[in-house]
Amino acid sequence: MHGFPITPAQSGIFFRQQFDLHDPRFNLAQLTEIIGPLDVDVLQAALRQTVHEAEGMRVRLLVTDGLPRQIVPDEPLHFTLRVVDVSDAPDPLEAIDRDVQTALATAFDLGHWPLFDAQLFQASPTRFFFFQRIHHVAFDGFSFLLFTQRLAAVYSALIEGHDPAPSGWAPLANLLDNDAAYRASGAFESDRQFWQEYMEDCPEPVILSACMAPERASGCIRPPGPKTTHGTP
Repeated sequence: MHGFPITPAQSGIFFRQQFDLHDPRFNLAQLTEIIGPLDVDVLQAALRQTVHEAEGMRVRLLVTDGLPRQIVPDEPLHFTLRVVDVSDAPDPLEAIDRDVQTALATAFDLGHWPLFDAQLFQASPTRFFFFQRIHHVAFDGFSFLLFTQRLAAVYSALIEGHDPAPSGWAPLANLLDNDAAYRASGAFESDRQFWQEYMEDCPEPVILSACMAPERASGCIRPPGPKTTHGTP
């Protein structure tokens, strides 16, 4: 098991989620229509392999003394793809949309693992919809696109009976090292200076503790003091 600190960007997402544990705004999701025959068992195998390759998909958050760290377990994640047959529904697409909207409106529990979910809807023998959802603290939109492309490549290779090409995913530690190097560089200071000057005439940022109702913050980590500072977005 490998443990790492979270990045400043992840920290902002994590602590914002604490103000409202039921807020689904940090859901990243994708619904992909698949036309043609589909081998569900092979898709399951491809999904497990791709999840194992991408450490961000296996991140687990552990909180000690109020501060989170991200953990990448050594053991593989035996994720089971849920398959829902909606072909007998009066309107299969409406049934899919209803389930998807429910998922989009549901926040992930950051204390549980994994921080992603996937579901396969079957609308007919040759029409499927593959739904993926992950918390933004683990992935961003571009990474999500790369993950889906890699999943399709692994599935195609397995269907054709050969090993997939090597994955291009780098270890999570590399990403954190690159982020730390950037923040210690002159480029970071130049970027900070640019944004400070660009936003100099903007109004002061809204302070969450002043705008959120007490009942919404109940049971959550309280914000620090009212003072805020500008930084690189």
